[in-house]
Amino acid sequence: MSTNLILYYNSDTGAGAVGLLDSQGNHATLKDYGDFTTGWSHVVQASNGILFYNTNTGAGVIGKVDAAGNFSTVKAYSDFAKNWSHIVNLPHDYILFYNTNTGAANAVKVDAAGKLSAGKVYNNFSTGWSHIVNTSNGIFFYNTNTGAGATGRLDATGNFSTVKVYNNFSTGWSHIVNTSNGIFFYNIDTGAGAVGAIDTSGGLSTSKVYNNFSTGWSHIVNTSNGILFYNSTTGAGAVGTMDAAHNFFTLKGYGVGSFSTWTNIASESAGQQYSRPRVLPGTVQWSLTRLSAGKVDFNGGGILAKSDGTWQFWGSLYDNSTLYGDKWALGFVFDSTGHGAIARGELGAQLTGGARNGTFDISGQDPWISANWESVALSTVYTTLHVQDDWGGLIETVAGFLSKYGPQFVALVGSIL
Repeated sequence: MSTNLILYYNSDTGAGAVGLLDSQGNHATLKDYGDFTTGWSHVVQASNGILFYNTNTGAGVIGKVDAAGNFSTVKAYSDFAKNWSHIVNLPHDYILFYNTNTGAANAVKVDAAGKLSAGKVYNNFSTGWSHIVNTSNGIFFYNTNTGAGATGRLDATGNFSTVKVYNNFSTGWSHIVNTSNGIFFYNIDTGAGAVGAIDTSGGLSTSKVYNNFSTGWSHIVNTSNGILFYNSTTGAGAVGTMDAAHNFFTLKGYGVGSFSTWTNIASESAGQQYSRPRVLPGTVQWSLTRLSAGKVDFNGGGILAKSDGTWQFWGSLYDNSTLYGDKWALGFVFDSTGHGAIARGELGAQLTGGARNGTFDISGQDPWISANWESVALSTVYTTLHVQDDWGGLIETVAGFLSKYGPQFVALVGSIL
């Protein structure tokens, strides 16, 4: 795709478009599309095509756009790993896949035919990076919540090395975009901006600070003819440019409704660009519906989790047995994480044992929930109820069932097993 072309995509509708920016900031739409697959979470320009990826399904497509804006699919994939949070175009035809929750990363090569070759697997990246940006002098990592940062380099064989580590950047940058004249930082809430550069030794220095950008730009994309600012809520836009001294100039503004609604925007020279970080609630609660196992009915309950790591799991049960009561265990997990809790108890029958009605309420505080709050807050929860004679076998059965939603079942801190 030419360096002044821009690909627009709407993940919800499958709509797409290809636009062109000239050196005066004028934007023209070359092609409109209404038949892209929906659900792509990432659209990234790589050295040999445009990668579309669905983080929930692991599906992917590599396509190309010619100078006239015509899009063609080169190769489709169905076997990517799920849950990559970042995909970044890197030197030497590599693409980096990164999971901010686990620190897992994988660098693969893409050839001109859209074929991916086996690359490098990394298990030692720090967790929590919100931004990863490729620049001419290295790869920049940044955590918008803590202000931590790092620079690194990737060689031609895919080996990664850390060059510098920082702990003193400003927090709150929502967008970081590489341009030919420096790295542009922007805060969507305040309108603050800054420009910096990475030198040949991997050091990053800030040369300009701005406090007068408009707030609300959801996407910022660099092209060879300027930087496009776009607001997905209003459809407004602007085009600016930056000189070698890092002075910013606005070339053209576009009013409300000038652009359609887009979830992803990619360009040849955009590097890694980001839309606004998801605003998450501090507390999430799931209501649980009825379950039955043997003669035991689970009559409903709930799960609550908070961003500080606090969690709670509660409910009520009833045993329909006549002669003998039952030992029961009820467990849940957050989506595909494997993390959850198991409650257990014993109920009486109509003629023997204790009460036929029972309740439970267990809770705790687990640092894993806080560290992985986005995954938890957006999770579906899966539950299972089992009845068995011996406690050991019962807990093992429930944990075994829940382990299919992750590499293994991991009991939350505070669980009573």
